[in-house]
Amino acid sequence: MPEPAIRYYKDLISKYSQGSFMNKALVQLGLIYYNANEYQTSIGYYKQVVDRTPNSPETQAALAGIKNNYIEMNDVDAYFAYTGKLGSGVQVSISEQDSLTYRAAEKLYLARDKKARLQFERYLGQFPNGSFVLNSKFYLAEILYSEGENAKALQSYEFVIGQNDNMFTETSLLKAGGLQYNAKNYTQALAYFNRLSKISDSGNSLLNAITGIMRCQFQLGNYKACIEAANYVLASEKMSDILKRETNYMLALSYYRTGDKDKALPILTRLSADTNSAEGAESKFLVAEILYGKQKLKEAEKEILDFIDKNSPHQFWLAQSFILLSDIYLKNGDEFQAKHTLKSIEENYPEQNDGIMETTRKKLQLIEANEASQTKNEAKPLEINIKGNK
Repeated sequence: MPEPAIRYYKDLISKYSQGSFMNKALVQLGLIYYNANEYQTSIGYYKQVVDRTPNSPETQAALAGIKNNYIEMNDVDAYFAYTGKLGSGVQVSISEQDSLTYRAAEKLYLARDKKARLQFERYLGQFPNGSFVLNSKFYLAEILYSEGENAKALQSYEFVIGQNDNMFTETSLLKAGGLQYNAKNYTQALAYFNRLSKISDSGNSLLNAITGIMRCQFQLGNYKACIEAANYVLASEKMSDILKRETNYMLALSYYRTGDKDKALPILTRLSADTNSAEGAESKFLVAEILYGKQKLKEAEKEILDFIDKNSPHQFWLAQSFILLSDIYLKNGDEFQAKHTLKSIEENYPEQNDGIMETTRKKLQLIEANEASQTKNEAKPLEINIKGNK
């Protein structure tokens, strides 16, 4: 604080309280205390100017100073109340109230103050058709999103999306698309990501849009469209290793599910190197299944045994591989090993309702029925008809 200046102005006020420099000294003191963040003290000096000489040249400066102080204190209502008592000459217009209320909210938001949410909600309640509704809706959406209130955040993002393209459209489309995707509303999410891809020229925004399109098309079963998007993503130089793995996984499964297993196989083989990941574990099983389908039984068995040795935490795909191993044993005529493999699943697999146990028991029943049939045939006595002569 410039103490010498304060002493000078206070001394001037005390000696020349009726002089022409009185108002100027008060305004200067108001400014000094404002710059020192002592807002109430600053307001006190400014209000003296307004009270003493409502029509003086310094009054407008004092009123501006009072307004700035109240904005800094996030108390624009107090400013409106104060000016309301001064008469029609200094009434704050609705337009200025709109602007000041928004500015107070924006200031809190930029300062990461938690009171920003309440201030934006208050602004939108007071000025539903105000000049800053778009900005307020977007900033409120960002706050709600950060606080995990996804449904409310989505409503505000979709308000922004519903307007003509603006400075907040890209971010709102990306966030709304992600929220709709997480809610399994894949068709709506796809619409947002498609729109985002059209207004994004390049860079991360376009990559994010195409990634969103890829994910939605995969979930919707539109595998040819997913392949197209995945190849675009893989051509990017900016993607992370996690995104690269996810993209290769969706690309491989899209080839697999459209019957192009020859294109799927090399991608699945690369992914299957890491069976600690869910994608890698599933890929390991699919590699073995494709080899089995090609009648490469030894290679398929080798893949499954390698999978078992890697001790993957993903028991579902490991169990699927055991079931496939039993099929390989049956193909090789080793019914005993096939049954033993299925029994190990029945005795050790922990989950009862994901389809593994049902499949296992059906296969066991077929083997046991076949065993019973063979045993019956072996035990049946030889029948000899001897026809005697009459």
